Order: sequence, then structure tokens, then C-alpha cells
Amino acid sequence: MTIYKVVVVTISDTLSPDDEDLPGVYEFDVTGDGNPFDAVLDEFHSEHGIEQVDDFIIYVLDGDDEIMDPSEEEADPDCHAEYLGKTSDEVPAWLLKDVSFRLSNKP
Repeated sequence: MTIYKVVVVTISDTLSPDDEDLPGVYEFDVTGDGNPFDAVLDEFHSEHGIEQVDDFIIYVLDGDDEIMDPSEEEADPDCHAEYLGKTSDEVPAWLLKDVSFRLSNKP
């Protein structure tokens, strides 16, 4: 079993009522070969609709809690992600530093 995570970080002061419970950490069990980025993100979106996607930064973390880059390859049909649930409402502090950096360098 390889656990990947989606971390949802709020970057807005006001959220849609439908989005208020989204920030936090979600876990996924990934099986199969290929780059799991798309499989994990697709499974997250199939479980959780987002009313205002611009109110968030969404990270996919690999099994070593490293930030993954979006895949430039097509989704691999042999790679599957199973939603395991939300494990925390708190965003890891080290990721908040990345959010601050991204927002301060936004054009």
C-alpha cells in the first residue's frame, strides 16, 4: 500500500458555505504503475466538489510527503487511487511556507 495525500489550503478570507469544510489533509491508497498525480487528484474531485476552486491551493504529496508536480503525461489507466478519507483539518506548517511563497510571487 502506498499512501498519497491531497492537501487543500485556503487562500481566501471568505469561502462559499459549500467549501468551508474542504481545507485539510486527505489520504489515498495508490496501486498500479505510472504517475499517480492525475489518479489521486481525479479521485479527490470525485469525492469532493469545489464551488470556488480559486479560493484554494491544492497539493498532491507522494508517499514521502514530497510535493508532486502536475503530470505532463496522459493519465495511466493502470494507476488507481482509492479514497481513504480526511485525516486532518490542519495544514502542515511546512506547506504554509510554500503557500506564502507562491502568493508573494504571484503576478
